[in-house]
Amino acid sequence: MVIDDNKKHIFVAIARTGSTTIKNFFKSDLNTSPEIYHATIGDIINKYPQKKDYLKWAFVRNPWDRMVSAYYEFRNIEHSKWASEVREYPSFEAFVLNFPYLDISKDIHFIPQTDCITIKGKIIIDKICRFENYQDDFCNICKILNINSQKLPKFRTTSKFRDKSYVNNYTSQDMIDTVRKFYIKDVINFEYKFGE
Repeated sequence: MVIDDNKKHIFVAIARTGSTTIKNFFKSDLNTSPEIYHATIGDIINKYPQKKDYLKWAFVRNPWDRMVSAYYEFRNIEHSKWASEVREYPSFEAFVLNFPYLDISKDIHFIPQTDCITIKGKIIIDKICRFENYQDDFCNICKILNINSQKLPKFRTTSKFRDKSYVNNYTSQDMIDTVRKFYIKDVINFEYKFGE
């Protein structure tokens, strides 16, 4: 999360949606633990109820693309302690087909994005931005906040580990359906489709 009392906004940092880039732009604490940095809006408002009227915004990402990104990111040795379960699956296919039954499916990095921006099932984010429209949506947020925007660099990308198009990582309909079923709230709420 990024909370700016000056501009009165809260950025809800959903994992694998470009949140590290936003954190760096706002020069937020770079050493915050994932549980705090990727806190849900419910957790943020519980901790800071006086900020509930701030502009609340977040980026979301196509769940099939986000799954590919998360798998390849968390196979990285940097995440060795908490992401060991990911490395137990040498193929993306095996990981996806077993994912709903894994403990890591409940981790803040893998929970449905909808769960990050809702309280009691209701979306309370004021502005939902899309990873697929990252730069333009960020510029729109900057206009709303009356701050100068800039071309954002990319931090912690996984493109060196995976095929550029997430679609090519899905080799069976079962894989596509497993992700759809697990992230059905995201598919419905953000109108995502496989291949888009």
